[in-house]
Amino acid sequence: MNPFTQEDHWPTWPIWDDLELEYLKLCLESRRWSRGQIIKDFEEAFARFCGSKHALLVNTGTEALVIALKAVGVGPGDEVIVPGLTWPSTALAVLECGAKAIIVDIDIQTYSISIESIRENLSPKTKAIIAVHLFNSTADLDALPEIVSETDIHLIEDAAQAHGCRWRGKHVGNFGSFGAFSFQQKKIITCGEGGCLITNNDELYSQAYSIRDHGARWNESKIQRYGGNSRISGFNTAILLAQLRRLPKLIEIEGKAGKYLTERLNCIPGIVCLEKREAITQQSYYSFCFRLLNQNLFDNSAAIRQNLSTLIPIEFTSTYPALDDKSFFKPFLEKRYTGLFQFSKLENCHRAYQEAIRFPHHYLLASDEQLNALISNIENVIEGVKNK
Repeated sequence: MNPFTQEDHWPTWPIWDDLELEYLKLCLESRRWSRGQIIKDFEEAFARFCGSKHALLVNTGTEALVIALKAVGVGPGDEVIVPGLTWPSTALAVLECGAKAIIVDIDIQTYSISIESIRENLSPKTKAIIAVHLFNSTADLDALPEIVSETDIHLIEDAAQAHGCRWRGKHVGNFGSFGAFSFQQKKIITCGEGGCLITNNDELYSQAYSIRDHGARWNESKIQRYGGNSRISGFNTAILLAQLRRLPKLIEIEGKAGKYLTERLNCIPGIVCLEKREAITQQSYYSFCFRLLNQNLFDNSAAIRQNLSTLIPIEFTSTYPALDDKSFFKPFLEKRYTGLFQFSKLENCHRAYQEAIRFPHHYLLASDEQLNALISNIENVIEGVKNK
């Protein structure tokens, strides 16, 4: 079975073949279903793939963020700056440390955290910045390291959606103290649920390992500090090893299709694809996202998504709602989070939710004929709305 050829059918997700079964069998036969060699094998392989010194597997991408924050010393009384356009986990990880999430606006062309908004919200209490690489774009990885070097605070990259993305040839996740990845089912590499941290700092790796594993340091069994249990099983890791071997080809195919779609869709009046920063030397996708550019299209954005989903067997959605939307981000309901979040003006986050149209990355594995049909239907629906 070739997971990259779907012939007459639109691609489905996740994809797998005999390689996953082979690794699962190896794990079964090893009788080390926890803490086994297969865990170390994947961590070493993923570190090589990312060009980092250390990788640490954990049970979710959310937990990867929590561990990263705790490892750099974030706790009560600290502030962490996060973007207002992201999955709630980014901000909730801060609250779980007892720190205050300072939620700021985004850059509208890229949907990533606004450098200007970061600078406006820095304070003596700022301990870290979490930059999210969202959908098919990245945060500004030239400006962000400059900010943290000026202020002596930590940069943590939420790269849950950016496996394989490279900035000036360097894999994202390597520009700060930690990079955090997710292997949840929708991600470009998945085992259902899982996460991973990468770092090039030996001491931070040791701290993160300890927090993951009951407080024991990586090279000794003695308990050194408080730590929970955020380990992942060998079965999840077996699937990840197979997925990682397939990942470079998947990135290549999706990258070629994404470039083609961007070139074609940017020629349709009234829409523009999410901006790819010039410094991105290898693009990866969690979603393919484009923007509506005028009020008439804004006002009909829900209908546009619905019409497209009716014409093509693809789920078209918007971005996540802004984090100040109480129906979406709900620490308001938890007494333990009282006073642990603060919103700046999130005008661009709200605009993005109104204007964006996106669909899951695996449809970039479609045939050329299917991609051209996708483009034609988008053009026809947009023209139909404009001519009303």
